Amino acid sequence: GIGGKPTGVTPLTQSLLRLADDHDKHVRFQLAWTLGTVEFPDKADALAKLFRQAGADHWQLGALLNASTEQHAELIDELKKDTTFSKSIFSEIIFQNLETMRAGRLAKFSIRSEKSVYLPQVFKPAGKVDQDRAKVVEQFRAALAKRGDAKRGRVTFEQRCAACHKLGGVGRNIGPDLKSVRANGAEKLLISIIDPNREVAPQYVLHKVYSAKKKETIVGTIKYMSGSAMAMGLPDGSERQFFRSAADLVESTGMSLMPAGLEAGFSAGQMADLLAWVLEAE
Repeated sequence: GIGGKPTGVTPLTQSLLRLADDHDKHVRFQLAWTLGTVEFPDKADALAKLFRQAGADHWQLGALLNASTEQHAELIDELKKDTTFSKSIFSEIIFQNLETMRAGRLAKFSIRSEKSVYLPQVFKPAGKVDQDRAKVVEQFRAALAKRGDAKRGRVTFEQRCAACHKLGGVGRNIGPDLKSVRANGAEKLLISIIDPNREVAPQYVLHKVYSAKKKETIVGTIKYMSGSAMAMGLPDGSERQFFRSAADLVESTGMSLMPAGLEAGFSAGQMADLLAWVLEAE
């Protein structure tokens, strides 16, 4: 969705990779989630190192599966070279999930503790393109060749986008910062608007969390998660904090916080206007 993944090894990426050797598991946990937002040539090596350090920590393993968005074959080969990892308690589950993602299917990570209590579940979104959404993208591709009117685009933005995005002094900061997103260009922006689930940064993936203590299911994005507590961003922009228990279920929908279909009723001209506003607004 809006908030795509940058590619290539940058100074920031190099700094992140150095954290893979950090002795603090909390640092490595945050690193795993961050790696899910970037793509670079040696990502498989970095993830393999973190998988080996994770041991039986299901939180680490869940975050690492979420970050395993590419190079599945290379990652599998790298992990199989390590006989210690291959003999670990969760290696079979990890390899099964990586093979599932390699085939482009939805992967599920679910384990039981020794006390037969269900531990967190993580669903990995498949990399396949939604063909129906792809057709809509093609229908609006003509907007890329039109010179849009940013003033008219602002009106459309206020009507369709301002509930979750802030730009030019208009809207709310729930979704990604559009000033950084627009650096990817008009075509990528068009795709993100029409097919928000094609590429979703982990921090904007909707999760369903069943709280055993509260006996309710909470839907939103994960702001913070540890073994004892969790903070979730709700679709209305508010934040929910609560204590966790081993019986809680954490399930990723693989879907973006941004709903599909916001272009309904648009003409190519109106889309060109919206693109102009997003690309030009200060």
